[in-house]
Amino acid sequence: HIGTSKFGDHLPTYRQEEISDRHGWMIPRTTQCGWLRQMSGTLVLLVALMAARVLRSRKIHTDDTRVPVILPGAGKTKTGYFWAYCGDDQHRYSVYDFTLSHCRDGPAWWLRGYRGYLQADAYGGYDGIAIQSEGRVILVSCGAHIRRRFFTQRTLAPEVACAALAWFRRLYQWERQWKDFADDQRYALRQEHAVPLLAQFHEWLVRTEPHLLPKSKIGEAVSYSLHQWESWSRYCEAGFLSIDNNLSEQMVKPCAMGRKAWLFLGSQEGGATAAVLYSMTGSAKRNRAHPFFYLRDVLDRLPAIVHDPRLLPPLKATCETAPLTEAQRA
Repeated sequence: HIGTSKFGDHLPTYRQEEISDRHGWMIPRTTQCGWLRQMSGTLVLLVALMAARVLRSRKIHTDDTRVPVILPGAGKTKTGYFWAYCGDDQHRYSVYDFTLSHCRDGPAWWLRGYRGYLQADAYGGYDGIAIQSEGRVILVSCGAHIRRRFFTQRTLAPEVACAALAWFRRLYQWERQWKDFADDQRYALRQEHAVPLLAQFHEWLVRTEPHLLPKSKIGEAVSYSLHQWESWSRYCEAGFLSIDNNLSEQMVKPCAMGRKAWLFLGSQEGGATAAVLYSMTGSAKRNRAHPFFYLRDVLDRLPAIVHDPRLLPPLKATCETAPLTEAQRA
């Protein structure tokens, strides 16, 4: 209940302390944090297995969001980051990682050895990962990020912004119509309809850019679109790719909502604990399972599985090879 309340319902432990006190059986927040830490330690092997399966996906959606962290002796908070990695439909898990920096070392280490498409925003670290992979990782940009820049300018520069939004409207209408189609059928329809329209859209952007002030917001929107064009239009290369990265943006939203409620993480280890428990609640929601009943079932059965001598060696092997932070390993 405490894990679901904090990481599924964004309820801080101090509020749960007050609620429990009101019912006459007060559970101190320190006790709650200790239980969450122990629960994370129990679940870390299962999250490692989930991460290993995400890395088998043909595509991975990823995004990040910041969170304040209190470090002992620092006297002020430091900015940490939650990273969400979402597998494809055959590996419907959403696994989170926590780092204290926004450099590409975190996602580069998590994605080491991965081969496939990486759908992400325009964060430059992903470009470096794709380049260093020597073709193993193929970057696909987010159409929603491009569209959003035009949407914010629809009242300030309607001639250009609304025209661009009309192109996006047609592309997204098709994607909604093709949502339930098989991958090969969706690929054929994209080649027939979306690719010619994208070519016309690109030609229009190229013609429009010289007539706009480079430093204006609408000029920056057009420039950003052209800069991201090659990686964004790559979604037409396969039917299983998405036109945008909204999946991972939805998965980091609970972290952002929780940040507004519990304000900060108490330590780096607290970030590792949160990443494990967000992985459990996020994957449960993505698979339309209730996080409370899913966690209860897992915590009832997992200890017996982990201590099964037939299963422990492969579990340990997965834990050694799956992407876990040092705090999670400890």
